[in-house]
Amino acid sequence: MTTRKQNAFTAETITVWGFYNRILETGINLTPIGQRSAVQQSHKGGSKPSKAQSIMAKLILGLDIGEISLASSNESLDGGHRCRSIVAFLKGEFPLHKSSEFGEKHYAQLPSDTKLFIRNYELRVADFYELTGREIGQQFIQFNTTTPPNFQEKMNSYGFEDSIVRLREFVKVVDYSIEPTVAGFTGVIDNRFEFFKDYAGYFDTRMVYLLHVMQSATLHSTGSISVSEDEVQKYLDDSTVSLIKKSENALQAEYNFYANVGKFWKTINGRKINLKDFGFLRHVYFKLISDSPRFKIKDYQDWTEKLVYTRNEFIDTNKTEDYLDENGEFVEPSRYQKISSAFDSYIKKTDSDRKTLQVREWLEDIIPPVLKKDDDRVFPKEMILKKWTEIGKIDEITGDPIPFADARGAHIKPDTDGGKIEYDNLMITTEFHNDRMGSTNALEYKKTFLAENHLDDKEEG
Repeated sequence: MTTRKQNAFTAETITVWGFYNRILETGINLTPIGQRSAVQQSHKGGSKPSKAQSIMAKLILGLDIGEISLASSNESLDGGHRCRSIVAFLKGEFPLHKSSEFGEKHYAQLPSDTKLFIRNYELRVADFYELTGREIGQQFIQFNTTTPPNFQEKMNSYGFEDSIVRLREFVKVVDYSIEPTVAGFTGVIDNRFEFFKDYAGYFDTRMVYLLHVMQSATLHSTGSISVSEDEVQKYLDDSTVSLIKKSENALQAEYNFYANVGKFWKTINGRKINLKDFGFLRHVYFKLISDSPRFKIKDYQDWTEKLVYTRNEFIDTNKTEDYLDENGEFVEPSRYQKISSAFDSYIKKTDSDRKTLQVREWLEDIIPPVLKKDDDRVFPKEMILKKWTEIGKIDEITGDPIPFADARGAHIKPDTDGGKIEYDNLMITTEFHNDRMGSTNALEYKKTFLAENHLDDKEEG
């Protein structure tokens, strides 16, 4: 019979200052030859914080930065980067990032109470004092075997915050009264959106549905054409309940579109909508609403058949066409040097303005015609020009100057409430605000926007 024993270790809590001095006194090796090299060349970041600056920022906030492990009492086993960051910061080798609450300050420049907090911050240190040689490597591999949380899993950790609760419940219907008190039961009752339930041909592995909804909500809220993880997190951090509610109608309309297409997609393509298909359809939808926010498709079966045909024709036609810039140079590396391969790659992206703009250009040749319901509901250009000139060429929501090319005519009393295309019912604003207010009275939208953003109403001085 094989004799086995657990690797012996000691565990303790020690202050940053105590551990820092132990490192200096005993010479703990923070860069053992068998471990990963530095993640970044410099401790100092640029427009974004470096990893070292991020570690110190989290420490100063009082957040737990994880356990530090040693091998044989004299070398880093796990958490070496955290240790190196702490030591380098205390030695004054790099400042906090400029985005921190203190700005770009070195340790010596911080207020005395903050320096005391850093020194007294408690680290959890495990010392696997018996490990040597191969055992160190095996334990290191085990420490780094667990799959780290992806972006959407990190955002889901906001738990019961209104921002994530409302988005989570667009994906799943959750009964919080039985979660997590019933062992083994997650509390998820069903998919809420018809699209996810019936027409998505991919599973909600690692919360991919939640990621899609978070991205969509942020795109609708910001009016941007692309969205980064930082922007999604800012949406979750900063959104008020009223702002989140305003995103709900936009989300419902968007996913109704996918469901309406999905009803015919499988018959036409022989499969449900997969991840790449979804990326394509999302670009199609946002292209449609950018051209006409109230577009209408009379016959989804006929329109979907045409969409699939024109997409397939575009891909087939461009399989041998080089993807070149205006100087005749390849835009992408060898893998994406044909237009069709670049197209297949770009439609899966949501975080690049350049790629989104290129997809929208390609979609001009792919998307079948739709009814543009705005044609009889928009203010004439001459009426907008007259009002824009009279009010001093400003955005009436914010009071900021805007060029005429960016001026849009918003209904003060919405057309859904009987508001007419009349001069007295016209407010000048930007496309961003015009889209966001939807069917809200423009004066009410302005009041809410100014209050939520702590801005002075410039009309009232």
